[in-house]
Amino acid sequence: MESDPNLSIELIWEDVDLEELCITASNGEYCGRARAYFAQGDIAALAQSIQGFPKAVSQVEVFEGGQGDGPRAKLVFRCIDQLCHPVVRVSLVEFAFDNAQLPIMNDVNLEMRFEASANIDNDGSNFVIVTRGWSIPGAYFSSFLTE
Repeated sequence: MESDPNLSIELIWEDVDLEELCITASNGEYCGRARAYFAQGDIAALAQSIQGFPKAVSQVEVFEGGQGDGPRAKLVFRCIDQLCHPVVRVSLVEFAFDNAQLPIMNDVNLEMRFEASANIDNDGSNFVIVTRGWSIPGAYFSSFLTE
Protein backbone atom coordinates (compact mmCIF):
# COMPACT_ATOMS: atom_id res chain seq x y z
CA MET A 1 0.00 0.00 0.00
CA GLU A 2 1.39 3.41 -0.97
CA SER A 3 1.67 6.23 1.54
CA ASP A 4 2.62 9.89 1.36
CA PRO A 5 6.34 10.41 0.70
CA ASN A 6 8.32 11.95 3.55
CA LEU A 7 11.77 12.36 5.00
CA SER A 8 12.37 13.09 8.66
CA ILE A 9 15.50 13.69 10.71
CA GLU A 10 15.20 13.49 14.47
CA LEU A 11 17.80 14.06 17.17
CA ILE A 12 17.90 11.03 19.50
CA TRP A 13 20.97 11.79 21.63
CA GLU A 14 23.87 14.23 21.73
CA ASP A 15 27.03 15.13 23.59
CA VAL A 16 29.70 17.75 22.93
CA ASP A 17 31.09 15.87 19.90
CA LEU A 18 28.32 13.71 18.45
CA GLU A 19 24.65 13.68 17.55
CA GLU A 20 22.71 10.44 17.11
CA LEU A 21 20.05 11.00 14.48
CA CYS A 22 17.16 8.82 13.39
CA ILE A 23 16.52 9.32 9.69
CA THR A 24 13.31 7.92 8.25
CA ALA A 25 12.47 8.06 4.55
CA SER A 26 9.62 6.91 2.35
CA ASN A 27 9.01 7.70 -1.31
CA GLY A 28 5.46 6.29 -1.17
CA GLU A 29 6.46 2.77 -2.22
CA TYR A 30 9.70 2.04 -0.36
CA CYS A 31 10.79 3.11 3.09
CA GLY A 32 13.63 2.74 5.55
CA ARG A 33 15.07 4.00 8.82
CA ALA A 34 18.55 4.23 10.27
CA ARG A 35 19.99 5.59 13.51
CA ALA A 36 23.48 6.90 12.85
CA TYR A 37 26.05 9.19 14.48
CA PHE A 38 26.96 12.57 12.99
CA ALA A 39 29.38 15.27 14.12
CA GLN A 40 27.92 17.89 16.45
CA GLY A 41 26.41 20.66 14.32
CA ASP A 42 26.00 18.62 11.13
CA ILE A 43 22.20 18.89 11.16
CA ALA A 44 22.34 22.68 11.56
CA ALA A 45 24.84 22.83 8.67
CA LEU A 46 22.45 20.76 6.51
CA ALA A 47 19.55 23.08 7.27
CA GLN A 48 21.68 26.07 6.32
CA SER A 49 22.98 24.47 3.12
CA ILE A 50 19.52 23.64 1.77
CA GLN A 51 18.12 27.07 2.57
CA GLY A 52 16.86 28.29 -0.82
CA PHE A 53 17.96 25.05 -2.51
CA PRO A 54 18.76 24.91 -5.36
CA LYS A 55 20.65 28.09 -6.07
CA ALA A 56 22.07 26.64 -9.30
CA VAL A 57 21.52 23.53 -11.43
CA SER A 58 24.99 22.30 -10.43
CA GLN A 59 24.43 22.66 -6.65
CA VAL A 60 24.84 19.39 -4.75
CA GLU A 61 24.59 19.06 -0.96
CA VAL A 62 25.72 15.86 0.76
CA PHE A 63 24.77 14.93 4.32
CA GLU A 64 26.51 11.76 5.47
CA GLY A 65 27.16 10.07 8.78
CA GLY A 66 27.61 6.76 10.53
CA GLN A 67 30.33 4.14 10.43
CA GLY A 68 31.55 2.05 7.52
CA ASP A 69 30.78 -1.20 9.35
CA GLY A 70 27.76 0.08 11.29
CA PRO A 71 24.55 2.01 10.77
CA ARG A 72 24.92 4.87 8.32
CA ALA A 73 22.93 7.38 6.32
CA LYS A 74 23.62 9.52 3.28
CA LEU A 75 21.39 12.19 1.75
CA VAL A 76 22.37 13.78 -1.56
CA PHE A 77 20.38 16.84 -2.60
CA ARG A 78 20.68 17.71 -6.31
CA CYS A 79 18.77 18.80 -9.43
CA ILE A 80 17.52 16.18 -11.87
CA ASP A 81 17.21 18.50 -14.86
CA GLN A 82 18.09 21.92 -16.28
CA LEU A 83 14.86 23.35 -14.78
CA CYS A 84 16.26 22.86 -11.26
CA HIS A 85 13.72 20.26 -10.14
CA PRO A 86 15.25 19.04 -6.87
CA VAL A 87 15.52 15.46 -5.62
CA VAL A 88 17.14 13.88 -2.62
CA ARG A 89 18.83 10.49 -2.94
CA VAL A 90 18.52 8.67 0.38
CA SER A 91 20.77 5.73 1.36
CA LEU A 92 20.14 4.12 4.75
CA VAL A 93 21.87 1.11 6.32
CA GLU A 94 20.89 -0.50 9.64
CA PHE A 95 21.79 -3.85 11.14
CA ALA A 96 19.32 -6.25 12.77
CA PHE A 97 20.35 -8.93 15.24
CA ASP A 98 18.30 -12.13 15.36
CA ASN A 99 18.84 -14.46 18.33
CA ALA A 100 22.55 -13.58 18.68
CA GLN A 101 23.24 -14.73 15.11
CA LEU A 102 25.34 -12.69 12.75
CA PRO A 103 23.72 -9.33 12.04
CA ILE A 104 21.50 -8.92 9.00
CA MET A 105 22.23 -5.79 7.00
CA ASN A 106 19.14 -3.86 5.94
CA ASP A 107 19.84 -1.39 3.15
CA VAL A 108 17.46 0.99 1.37
CA ASN A 109 18.19 3.42 -1.47
CA LEU A 110 15.49 5.67 -2.84
CA GLU A 111 15.01 9.00 -4.53
CA MET A 112 12.41 11.62 -3.63
CA ARG A 113 11.35 14.90 -5.24
CA PHE A 114 11.02 17.78 -2.79
CA GLU A 115 10.64 21.51 -2.38
CA ALA A 116 12.35 22.84 0.71
CA SER A 117 13.94 25.84 2.30
CA ALA A 118 15.25 26.20 5.81
CA ASN A 119 15.08 29.08 8.26
CA ILE A 120 17.78 29.13 10.93
CA ASP A 121 17.51 30.70 14.39
CA ASN A 122 20.40 32.89 15.53
CA ASP A 123 22.04 30.11 17.56
CA GLY A 124 21.75 27.60 14.69
CA SER A 125 20.12 25.00 16.95
CA ASN A 126 16.53 25.44 15.85
CA PHE A 127 15.34 25.49 12.26
CA VAL A 128 12.22 25.27 10.18
CA ILE A 129 11.88 23.43 6.89
CA VAL A 130 9.21 24.93 4.62
CA THR A 131 7.72 22.68 1.93
CA ARG A 132 4.75 23.26 -0.37
CA GLY A 133 3.34 25.93 1.95
CA TRP A 134 3.74 23.86 5.12
CA SER A 135 6.03 24.91 7.95
CA ILE A 136 7.30 22.25 10.30
CA PRO A 137 9.20 23.79 13.25
CA GLY A 138 11.31 21.94 15.78
CA ALA A 139 14.62 21.81 17.54
CA TYR A 140 16.74 19.48 15.40
CA PHE A 141 13.63 17.91 13.89
CA SER A 142 12.63 18.40 10.30
CA SER A 143 10.29 16.89 7.76
CA PHE A 144 10.39 17.27 4.01
CA LEU A 145 7.09 16.73 2.22
CA THR A 146 7.58 15.80 -1.39
CA GLU A 147 5.58 16.72 -4.47
